[in-house]
Amino acid sequence: MLTHNLTGLIMLGVILLFTLALKLRNERVDYKVLGFFMGFTLMVAAIWWLPLIIHYGFIFHNPQMVILGPVGYLGILNKTMGVPALIFVFLWVVTMINDELKKDYVEKWHNRLSRGDILIIIWALFPLILSNAYLLGFSILIDRILNFAVFPVMIIAALGLEYIYSNKKPAYQKAYKVTIALLIISSLFSAVFCALSLKPMVTDSQRDLAQWFADNGDGKG
Repeated sequence: MLTHNLTGLIMLGVILLFTLALKLRNERVDYKVLGFFMGFTLMVAAIWWLPLIIHYGFIFHNPQMVILGPVGYLGILNKTMGVPALIFVFLWVVTMINDELKKDYVEKWHNRLSRGDILIIIWALFPLILSNAYLLGFSILIDRILNFAVFPVMIIAALGLEYIYSNKKPAYQKAYKVTIALLIISSLFSAVFCALSLKPMVTDSQRDLAQWFADNGDGKG
């Protein structure tokens, strides 16, 4: 809450939705612990936010609205998550559904999910749903919000990759080794390409100004 306000708000949103999901499953929820956590979090946030609100009032500058459409949104999703991760996420979802269809349970499917499953699903879906708020006319930075879905999506993608590894058939084992090798090679090439394509954030005029102060300033301020 003292580092990045959007990160803190996403964290609180995930925790509250997770608590609500447990309550809907009729699981025990310790509201004292939740209340202590929320109270302590708000106290920490007040160190930064309260003086600003008292002095300046509540100010929020929306970024300029850009209508992307489905194609543009998918492009940002691909850039943020990467195609391999999305493929392995899809694999995990398919295997989970397939495993559930093979089982014969009386209880409903959502009651069979573990707390870890519920947390990781909510953590991934909450930023994904929030990033589509532009469809309702809200001005948001879609890629910034999608960044918060990267962590749970990578965990789910790892679970999808684990499915290939857990199958002891020789063909699956070979596919797993080839996949790991391709991921490592593609990551290295991607990193090198990214590093070579980066440009300085400082403009020529800003450098000229800094040089002028270096030559003509008093050297103290």
